[in-house]
Amino acid sequence: MKLILQLICANFIVSCGGAEPGLDGKDLIVVSIDTLRADRLPFYGAERETAGNPREKWSLAWIAANGRVYDQVWAPASMTRPSFASLWTGKHALEHGTVGNHQIVTDPLLSEELVADGYRGTAAVANWVLRPESGLGRGFDYYDLFLSHKEPEIPRTVVREITGGIHASEKQFIWAHFMAPHQPYTPNNKFRNVFVDTSGIKGDKKTLAQLHRAPNEFGAAQVEQLRALYDGEILTTNEYVVKLLSGIEKLYQAAGRGDLLDNAVIVMVSDHGEELAYHENYFMHSKSLYAGVTQVPLVIIGNGFEVGRHTTPIGIEEVLPLVINGKRPDSDFFVATWHNRFFVARDSRYTLIHNPAQNQHGPSEPPGDVDFYYPPIALFDREIDPLELNDISQEFPGITRAMMRKLVEWHAIHAIGDSTQEELNADDAAKLAELGYASATEDVDVDDYAPWPPERWDG
Repeated sequence: MKLILQLICANFIVSCGGAEPGLDGKDLIVVSIDTLRADRLPFYGAERETAGNPREKWSLAWIAANGRVYDQVWAPASMTRPSFASLWTGKHALEHGTVGNHQIVTDPLLSEELVADGYRGTAAVANWVLRPESGLGRGFDYYDLFLSHKEPEIPRTVVREITGGIHASEKQFIWAHFMAPHQPYTPNNKFRNVFVDTSGIKGDKKTLAQLHRAPNEFGAAQVEQLRALYDGEILTTNEYVVKLLSGIEKLYQAAGRGDLLDNAVIVMVSDHGEELAYHENYFMHSKSLYAGVTQVPLVIIGNGFEVGRHTTPIGIEEVLPLVINGKRPDSDFFVATWHNRFFVARDSRYTLIHNPAQNQHGPSEPPGDVDFYYPPIALFDREIDPLELNDISQEFPGITRAMMRKLVEWHAIHAIGDSTQEELNADDAAKLAELGYASATEDVDVDDYAPWPPERWDG
C-alpha cells in the first residue's frame, strides 16, 4: 500500500503533503511568453504541434514532458503589466494597484528579496510596457528592452550578461520575456504556413480590429488563417527558448558545473492568452476576461519539482512564492478583473462573469468603436464548456448565487492598492495603442463597482 501511495504522489502530485522544494539556493530562470494561450499548446490539449519537437532538449514540448505542468493557472488581469506585477510581487492586481499598463509597480518585488539573499538579476524583455519605467526593473543588475526585430537577440544577450557570474558560481536569477505571439502575428517564414496556407491575410492590428468590427467580412477559413499565424508565432518563440536555455546550459558545462538542471529551477509561464475570436469576434486580449485569455500555461522544472501533471489550481501571484520559498498555493477561488469594474471568478469547476455596472459597451480598450458585452451575471461549467460559451446561470441559480457570495467575500478582503500613474507623452500613448491597449486618459478614471450581493440578482 505504501508503494502504491508513493507512485500516486509521484505521478499526480496532488494532495500528498510535504513541503515544496523551493529554490534552495539554486539559480532561478523565468521564461515568460507574452500572449500565450494555454490551449494552443499540445500539452494542454491542442492538436497542433506548436511546442516544437519533444525530443529536442529545451523545446517547450521537452520542458513540459520533463517538468511539472499545472493544469489550471489563472491570471489576475488580461494585460501584461498587471499580470507581471502580480508574478513579481506575489499579490493580486487589485492589491498591488497596477491594474493598467501605465501604472507604475511600487510594491516590493520578489526580485529585491532575491538580491537581499545574494543573487544577481538579469532581465531581457521584449514588451514595451515592461520597460524600466514600469517599476519592474528593481532588483535587476541588468534590465533592458528588446523591441520587434531585436527580440531574437535576447538569448545571446542574456548569455553574455551572465557568463562571468556563472563561471564565478554567483547566484543568478534571470528573466527572459518573449513577445512573438502578441499581435502583429509575423512568424518566422518557415512557420508561417506550417499549419495552414496563410497567404492573402495579415495578422496585424488593423485586420484583427476589422474582424471584431465587421465579422461578416471574414469567413471561417480566414479566421483559421489568423489562428494559424498565431500558432506559427508560438513555434517561433519555441526557437528562442531553445537557444536561450541551450546557451545557458553550455555556460554551466563550460564552468565545470554540470548541466542546467543541476544548477537552476526554470519557470515557463505567460501573462495572458489571446481571445482568437471565440467571444464577440474579438481576436486580441485586453477586453476579455474569459478563459482563453486568463488561463495561462505554467511548467516548473528542476530541483525536486516532480515531473507530471498538477491539478491543483494556482494564481500567477502564487507562482514565485512557491518556487522561491516553497510556499504551497492555498487558493481555491480565483478572480480576474478589468480595473475594479468587470469581474470573473472561478473555482475548480465553475466560472462566474459579473458586470456590476451593467455597462453595455465593455472595457474601454481598442477598437473603441466596438462593444464587448458582458452580461450582468453569467455562469459557465468549464468541465463541459471549457471555452465558456454557454451561460447556465438560470439553470443553476443556487450555484450562481454561491459564486456571487464568494466573489463578494473575496472582494471585501482584497484591499484595492494605491497606484502611481506613469506620465506618458504622445509617442508613449501611440505605442500603447499599437499594442492594442487603451491610452492612459481612457482608463485611468474608470469608476469602481463592487460586486453585487447574491440577493440583488433576480435570477
